Amino acid sequence: MSDKFVTCYVLAWYGARGEASRNPAVRSQISTYRQRFHDELGKGPDEFKIGFVSDYARTIRSLASLPKLQAWLDASRKIDGQPKILFEDLRRLFVRCPRESRDTLLQELREHGENIIDLRYPEKLSNFNHSQQMQLLLCGSPKVASQRQKRSSRMGKKQTEAAIRQSAEARSKRAIAQARQLSSLRADMLEKGMSITLREIAEEANNRGLKTARGGTWSPATIKRMLDRAATLDDET
Repeated sequence: MSDKFVTCYVLAWYGARGEASRNPAVRSQISTYRQRFHDELGKGPDEFKIGFVSDYARTIRSLASLPKLQAWLDASRKIDGQPKILFEDLRRLFVRCPRESRDTLLQELREHGENIIDLRYPEKLSNFNHSQQMQLLLCGSPKVASQRQKRSSRMGKKQTEAAIRQSAEARSKRAIAQARQLSSLRADMLEKGMSITLREIAEEANNRGLKTARGGTWSPATIKRMLDRAATLDDET
């Protein structure tokens, strides 16, 4: 990227066919290239020249689907010095390639791996490791991925909220059942003439093997909370 002249690849995949410079996708990519060169090299547009190779393809099944890129790569073999063509993101090609055709496309591009540079790293395609190659073969559309992530996030939030509600409802039902159980215990103790202080009720509940919601033993304080809840339930009914 230190040469005075650099060649960049742009791909149009929507909009009307025609002059590439009028295509929104092409204009966006060109703007990204220019800004990146300015940020990384600290050079203005007068200090180096950018050439662009562009194709229009809604679906890419092989390198033949990108005739201008194929022609540039074929011509580069006849030029000394191994000229390079820069890609903002090689995944742009693979997200428009059916999965069953991606391996073929990758192998065709790797034949020109010394000439192809992906600016995400930046790295020549010939130097891509296994993980980087798999990213190309398995990648999805960034826009689709973002939409899926948002949907997944919304679904996850709804599921979490539903789980919280269900958990709260389950705890409330258990607490109500315990409150009524302890209220019945107190009534039974009273009927038998037993002392019904909070401590006595707690001891009797523990003797009968009754457990708190967390599986612990009863104390006067927990007995009081449950009996107060039982009184509230009686008032509501």
